[in-house]
Amino acid sequence: MERGPCATAVREAWAEWIAGLRQWDWYGTLTLDPGRWAGRHRPGPDGVRRHVEAWAKVVGKRLGAEVVGVAAIEYHKSGWPHVHVLCDVQGEGLSGRVVATQEWFRRCGYALLEVPRSVEDCARYTAKYLAKEVPYGELLLLGRWVEPVKRQVIGGWKAWRT
Repeated sequence: MERGPCATAVREAWAEWIAGLRQWDWYGTLTLDPGRWAGRHRPGPDGVRRHVEAWAKVVGKRLGAEVVGVAAIEYHKSGWPHVHVLCDVQGEGLSGRVVATQEWFRRCGYALLEVPRSVEDCARYTAKYLAKEVPYGELLLLGRWVEPVKRQVIGGWKAWRT
């Protein structure tokens, strides 16, 4: 894990940016159960991304509301990934979280989705994993709002580099 004032500044900048993007309804962790991949390679970042995007699409259809989200992939010491996610699901409550949790379990493994007590704290926690192993942090953006946000991120990155 990167440490020091620079890493702290990166984490705080990510957290502030993430917290301000949306009104986040859910915060949670999505795990990938190694037992379900018996005899197969563990999924890499692209595979994890495909699983999360497919999950969000199916959950959105079942709820009748687009699942919009920001997620960070974290890797255990064993190399197995799990995902920290913040989702905006247009105010879906407990029944929506149950649907989403059951769908992830059916597909990949365990899930815990909760209503954030503090969006800023949840954004900071998610940002920690984006910045944890800079430049290896994996940012996943879910939903139709992705293209404008990508332009914002890429524009900011280019401005920062010059």
